Amino acid sequence: GLTWNLVQNLLTNSFANHVYFSNGKIIMSTGQGLYESLNSGATWQANNTGITGLQITSFGANSNYVFAGTDNQGVFRSSDDGLNWQPTNVGINTLNSFHVSSIIIVNEDIYLGTGNGVYKSKNNGNSWDFIFNPGLNTSTYALDYNNGVLVTGASDKGIYISKDFGLTWTLTSTVGITIETSYKSIEI
Repeated sequence: GLTWNLVQNLLTNSFANHVYFSNGKIIMSTGQGLYESLNSGATWQANNTGITGLQITSFGANSNYVFAGTDNQGVFRSSDDGLNWQPTNVGINTLNSFHVSSIIIVNEDIYLGTGNGVYKSKNNGNSWDFIFNPGLNTSTYALDYNNGVLVTGASDKGIYISKDFGLTWTLTSTVGITIETSYKSIEI
């Protein structure tokens, strides 16, 4: 981080929300869709083949797929490093859950932080299990995992942890934090 170079995508005037790096490719999500660069950001091209949820809010990847979370159309995945995308929402069961703000991978399992709880897939996103229901209209946008601890922030409730990959959740102490808020990011 001693020196920086400005990399601009002149094909859009939208903010860059997330950036994903893979095999020499940069995939950038914006409010106007996905763009990719194969030359370290010197040039860009739109890449939205099969992805209709143009407001991309998160990325994640396991050894088989790249996953993109959208603002209101759930999860899409790509098996060819972002060239083509397909929706994968079987088991995501509420309208608010189609807002996917975070995707994390733990031991090849995929976890989603959504507008209405945490979901987990053990089969590359073919189907999703609802593993944490924080309550009606309670978002769990932020997720993280480290050293056996899975953590999420539940809006208007506080910070929850799981030490068994999401089977059970415990509300941590709320001393020192304001719970009347939504948590957009969290890191262990």
